[in-house]
Amino acid sequence: MVLRVRYRLFKSVFNDWSQVKRLGSSRGGGLSYFHNPGTEPLHYLTIGQLVTGAAGRWPDTDVFVSTQHGTRLTFSQVEQQANKLAAGFLDLGLVPGDRLGICSPNSAQWFLTALAASKAGLILVSDDPLQTVNVVSMNPAYMKEELEYCLQKVSVRALVTDETYKVQEYYKLLCEIVPNLSDLPQNTKLNCSKLPDFSAIIVNSEKNLPGTFRFCDVLESAGNLQRLHEVQERLRPEHIGNIQFTSGTTGKPKAVPLSHFNLINNAYNVGKRLGMNKKHSKILAQAPFFHALGYIAALMTSFHFGSTMVLPSPTFSVPDSSEAIKREKCTMLLGTPTMYVDLCNYVSNLSAEEQLLHKSPEIAISGGSLCLPELFRKMRDTFSCERVVSVYGMTEITAVTFQSTEHDSEFLMTSTVGKISDHVEAKVVDEEGLTVPFGTPGELWMRSFNTMTGYWEDEEATNRMFTKDKWLKTGDRFILHEDGYGQVVGRIKDMIIRGGENISPKEVEEFLITHPDILDAQVIGVTSERLGEEVACSLRVKSGTTITEQQVKDYCKGKISYYKIPKYVEVVDVYPTTGSGKIQKFKIREAMEKKLGINK
Repeated sequence: MVLRVRYRLFKSVFNDWSQVKRLGSSRGGGLSYFHNPGTEPLHYLTIGQLVTGAAGRWPDTDVFVSTQHGTRLTFSQVEQQANKLAAGFLDLGLVPGDRLGICSPNSAQWFLTALAASKAGLILVSDDPLQTVNVVSMNPAYMKEELEYCLQKVSVRALVTDETYKVQEYYKLLCEIVPNLSDLPQNTKLNCSKLPDFSAIIVNSEKNLPGTFRFCDVLESAGNLQRLHEVQERLRPEHIGNIQFTSGTTGKPKAVPLSHFNLINNAYNVGKRLGMNKKHSKILAQAPFFHALGYIAALMTSFHFGSTMVLPSPTFSVPDSSEAIKREKCTMLLGTPTMYVDLCNYVSNLSAEEQLLHKSPEIAISGGSLCLPELFRKMRDTFSCERVVSVYGMTEITAVTFQSTEHDSEFLMTSTVGKISDHVEAKVVDEEGLTVPFGTPGELWMRSFNTMTGYWEDEEATNRMFTKDKWLKTGDRFILHEDGYGQVVGRIKDMIIRGGENISPKEVEEFLITHPDILDAQVIGVTSERLGEEVACSLRVKSGTTITEQQVKDYCKGKISYYKIPKYVEVVDVYPTTGSGKIQKFKIREAMEKKLGINK
């Protein structure tokens, strides 16, 4: 049955492709290559210049609203505070090019720190693994190793953090890394043999913690604004503005440096295609700021288009997101598929009257991982959105490179990841690196202005990621159509090979969630001595329901090929995720193999 479904889906794709013929013409002589030159030139600006310009255009408009803490900041207030904080960073002895880490959930402090670092010429380091410990329970030893790894990897000079958040005790963790920290006077520089470059810890706390600076004191230190002005005069758009750590869904994270030019232009292209240049938007910022999606699509777009960013909670919280939508009448939602699964499920269980209060969103944006068509439709029905927007990209290419357009039909919004972004080239190749015909699956390669120059001090990983002519290998199995629209059909690394048969986890996942009691499914391959790999699945089921391994197998039997039916089935409450909401399949696989007693 699933094969017939897949046939009908692909037949539908090709039959309905006439819908987008008017948007473009065939390029590349029938081969899967597309270049979108765009209709506007790129912007040669720094982030600091963008922030200053926004304060001049919309001085009294709110740019940041925290519904949980009751904080509201206008564009002019943010400009003033970011300048003061930037000057305070320089007074601490930081100089342009230094790396400034942030170990904190979403907050006004995170927001201001990011902008201040850009103004001071500091390189912001967004630590994905550190954010993970806020939402995933880990033992203290692992958290210490993760923190040390990030500080060492890019030679962080100063760290902005909280004293605690929920069960996470950041200061105690730092005392383990810097052995004499608790014996040092307040407002003093560090001297740590393991981390020779690490000199300052700035804590968002009212306490006078030994060996640290208080965030509020640095902000109010009345630093030398003339010196800050001189620094900004020397900054250029090609200078690095942010180091993003990859999410670690397949292993240890790598550091991705992104320039002001990368960030500014990607954010503009994202916002323009969303229609943010046509009307004021209120963005529900559920995605974390440290993640490329949250940083670009919420934080940076606000300064291009005068939008208001609504922060419902420091980390994702379904009730807080629901409340923020109602209170602020958010017009745009931003999140990952995992977030939308939970939010839609929560809202659908409210009273009819309460559900009506969630109908203000006009656009729901989903990114960070693959989103199945059934979830897209549920998002549209739950919030009565005019558009459900899919975005596709990766950290190494500054967040977004494919995105739905405002003219897309429901078919395109639910069956593709949208059209290639402006000023971006894409092609799809086979295992030998040869470009395949349009409509043929292969690996997606990309090349554009927003591509990183290479991993931070990791030439070997950089060489694996790029071809000699600077095509970036995404590792995603992709179909490119002649009008620039694309479909993700799987992850090449995730392909399961069982007894010589190639199995796409995404295909099995799409089938499993058609079961009325299954909310979400993650399919992975576990080691098999005889077959190489066996299919296994980890399921989340609807509240109040249960499902057994045999029931899953019975549901699959006769509907999908026998070799695709999961041999092993487990039901869980939550999946292991990164702080950005990406599901870590390698951890699901490790846990299942341990449970099964499989020794590699």
